[in-house]
Amino acid sequence: MQRFGFVSEDRLLTFIGRVLANPKTKDIQLPTGYSAVSEELSGLVGSFLRLVTYNQAVFGSYYADIISSTLTAPVSTTSS
Repeated sequence: MQRFGFVSEDRLLTFIGRVLANPKTKDIQLPTGYSAVSEELSGLVGSFLRLVTYNQAVFGSYYADIISSTLTAPVSTTSS
């Protein structure tokens, strides 16, 4: 039973990742086994996509500054 849960979760996360990577694509196929909850899943993923898009539009420049400063910060190494 654990294996089924892992496969099911993996399919769901892959589906969400595809939607986020290609938000304008209308023909992304639902993962196998989720047809019974297709309306609920579509609504949930649509709401999540709107939230991510809003978050990126409002806070994207702040995140970019944080990531940029993190990537350019000197790395300290310690010798043993």
